Amino acid sequence: IYIIIDPSPTINMNPDIKEVCEDDAETFNLQVINTKGCDDIGSAYDSDWSLTGVTDGVDSDLASQAWYPDSTGNVSLFVNVNITPSLSPDDHDLIASVYNTTSNTTCVLADATTDTFTLSVDPRPEVKINSISGPVQIDICQGDGGGFSFAVTNAEHNSVGVDWEISYTESSGNLTTTCSNTSGANQDFPGGSGTATGNGNGAYSVTIPASTPVGRYTYTITNIVNNDGPCTGTVDGVTFGTQTIVVYVYPKPELTITPSDSFVCENSALTDAFSINVTNARYCSAANTISDAGYDIYYSLDDVVSTVGGSPYSGSGNASYTFDANDGATLGAGTYQFATDSIITTGLTTNCTSYEAKDTFTLIVNPEPIATFAVDTIHLCEDETGTVNIAVTNAVLNSVDVNWEIVVTEASATTGSSCAILAGANANIVDDTITGSGNKTGGSMLAYSIPGTLPVGRYTYTIAKIENTDAGCVGSVTPIDTVFIYVYPKPEFSLTDTTEVCENNVATNAMTITVTNAEYCPD
Repeated sequence: IYIIIDPSPTINMNPDIKEVCEDDAETFNLQVINTKGCDDIGSAYDSDWSLTGVTDGVDSDLASQAWYPDSTGNVSLFVNVNITPSLSPDDHDLIASVYNTTSNTTCVLADATTDTFTLSVDPRPEVKINSISGPVQIDICQGDGGGFSFAVTNAEHNSVGVDWEISYTESSGNLTTTCSNTSGANQDFPGGSGTATGNGNGAYSVTIPASTPVGRYTYTITNIVNNDGPCTGTVDGVTFGTQTIVVYVYPKPELTITPSDSFVCENSALTDAFSINVTNARYCSAANTISDAGYDIYYSLDDVVSTVGGSPYSGSGNASYTFDANDGATLGAGTYQFATDSIITTGLTTNCTSYEAKDTFTLIVNPEPIATFAVDTIHLCEDETGTVNIAVTNAVLNSVDVNWEIVVTEASATTGSSCAILAGANANIVDDTITGSGNKTGGSMLAYSIPGTLPVGRYTYTIAKIENTDAGCVGSVTPIDTVFIYVYPKPEFSLTDTTEVCENNVATNAMTITVTNAEYCPD
């Protein structure tokens, strides 16, 4: 009796699992063994077999084999996988069973064996700056800070994040380096000294500190790698591609006004009264290029009647602008201000406002006091008395009396000098120099007594000048700058005492009337 044991073919896939980077093809070895059988003493045969239950989740070329799915004898071959390539970054399986299909055997459709090959596809992560394609530019204002991100996608395997690493370079310049790109200007916003690491999908946030100097900061992503693979990813959709972001930090100009205050006399314009000084108004427009920033200066108050013109006042770069005050000399005595509110850059892709650009200029307009005699003519008879009054107005600044000085001249004449103006005829009724403060009007007017002892004559007093001695401002004498005091005579007469004449005779030249003190000094 012969007992024939027919073979049961066995399928082996080697290795059981293999890793591959996304978009790469790979191979594995497929073997069908244990196909040899004996049909008689000393007579061997190769059994027929067939693959069944094939599930091809690895995008292989197994089905394109010439023998597929049936063959004879032992087989060992390499199968290409991910051939399209189209497999997503996950684990994918190829499952197959083999069984003996040789006729007249007891193993037909029996004792099938199964094996599985797993292809583990590692992702090639993708990175884009701020999730957009192409060069990126962001603009921020000095002191505000900001940020951007490295947006990473396709960084999961079997829905679990993989570790990745981004490589980047920096080329930056600021005003200190005259906008030339030097390592000394680098800020390393990402903080990784050339590399940024993370896990899975998401955004790697990059903070731009508020303390960043005005400048131009350029970062270039050169690569992203899945460190678990390792598998090189894509930058902006290109393997080993690059993407650049340029960060412009624009200035917030600063402003000062000099001097902080000044003085002018009433009825006078003040030339070159104050200057607006603008600094920090330059920026890096390109590598090695410093440019002046344009700006508008806004002011809310111009009581000083300056020559600034309407708000805003426009300029550019670091500069000083000088203006007159009390233009037209129209301001009365008092204190006035010019005040700025803000300065805003113009012509940049992002314009920056500085509300710290507040400063003031104060103009004090000092009064020019006015002096006048109360009347222009005083008529007195000999032995009569009178008063000379002087009024002073416009001698107050901001409700505070100012000091003043009046200079008076005299040109007088008496009948004793034949009405000729002589120094010796001066009566000195009004002081040559008068000092005081504040307004003198009504009952507080300056008063000078005219004595009753003045000789007959004409006494003339002229106010030559009034000056605000606190500020050196010469005032005006109006409407009456001169007063004339006329002292008229009281004539005297006498008669001859006695004249004798005979009765019935006419006394010729009998009486003499003598009149004296009847002369005066006319105009």
